[in-house]
Amino acid sequence: MVYYDKDGIVIRDLRQSDVQIITDAEIAQGWDAAIDKYGICGSMTMIAYMPCG
Repeated sequence: MVYYDKDGIVIRDLRQSDVQIITDAEIAQGWDAAIDKYGICGSMTMIAYMPCG
């Protein structure tokens, strides 16, 4: 879902495909990032920072 789209700024739901992009960018910046910090809860559209359960 898109919540805001104006003047080149888009705010939308996080997608599963975003997780790899974000993690790669964090690693490129020297962060100790791991993709497993994003738990996929229930549906593909709900992504949380902590494991589900």
